[in-house]
Amino acid sequence: MRTLDLLSLNESSYIKEINTDNNLKNRLFDLGFITNQKITCICNSPAKNPRAYIVMNSVIALRNEDAKKIIIEGDKDGTY
Repeated sequence: MRTLDLLSLNESSYIKEINTDNNLKNRLFDLGFITNQKITCICNSPAKNPRAYIVMNSVIALRNEDAKKIIIEGDKDGTY
């Protein structure tokens, strides 16, 4: 099991599960964080927290504490 915070810069994967409270889960869902959606880490801040991800053609910055609650699967080539 891998979490979003472990995704390397320019690496892609797929969202499998979001393990957080309903308020944050609903907000992430509205931003495109849905099951089987491709996500790519595109930018690190100087301290690597927060990090920017592209999902559904939108760039979203997430704190590592929130990214740790998102389970991902698949490699940078998009294969499982």
